Amino acid sequence: VDGLCFRRSKSRALHRNRHSSPNQRLWRQQAGWRASRRCCNRELRDPTRQLIYSATGANFVRTMLRLAQTRDEIAVVDDQRGGPTSATDVASAVIQIAMNLVLRPEPELRGVFHLSTDSDLSWADFAEAIFAASAQRNGPSARVRRISSADYSSVAKRPANSCLNGAKLRSHHAVKLMPWRRALEQCLDLMDRHLDATSIPGKSLLS
Repeated sequence: VDGLCFRRSKSRALHRNRHSSPNQRLWRQQAGWRASRRCCNRELRDPTRQLIYSATGANFVRTMLRLAQTRDEIAVVDDQRGGPTSATDVASAVIQIAMNLVLRPEPELRGVFHLSTDSDLSWADFAEAIFAASAQRNGPSARVRRISSADYSSVAKRPANSCLNGAKLRSHHAVKLMPWRRALEQCLDLMDRHLDATSIPGKSLLS
């Protein structure tokens, strides 16, 4: 939630101990986050990025591939940046963090940490990477038409830069997520191996 709730336009990734300036509309939608801040001295909270994707469910990767099945060109915002993060990678990291918390009593292992890749991409950059990786697998692809945030209708204003710095998590828990391109390729491989309920019955999304 950090990447969405904090109002920032800085060019560098947000560090965990930096003072936060909330985006009021999204902040009101994240009451649970405020509650977690009050008890984080006893527990670990790991706010992840706004762009979490996986081989199943509703997410940006699957939406792009679904649209590419029927469109030659897709408009994607190019002036908002972040770090796409695989849900599979997040799950593995959370397991490692949980084991650390069970086995080690150090208080510095508890608190608020950023769990995110170190990538710095616009939505349009990531869409092009998705289509390139899909095309290599003979899957759907499309041209990306880069647009500004002003050209895209959204209920809440999203920050221009929602990159997060995961240095604290790496130093305290020895957790480092895989490079974003490798994680994306892993996700597409999983999609290619499993049936997709929203596609043609008996076909994978990338067939």
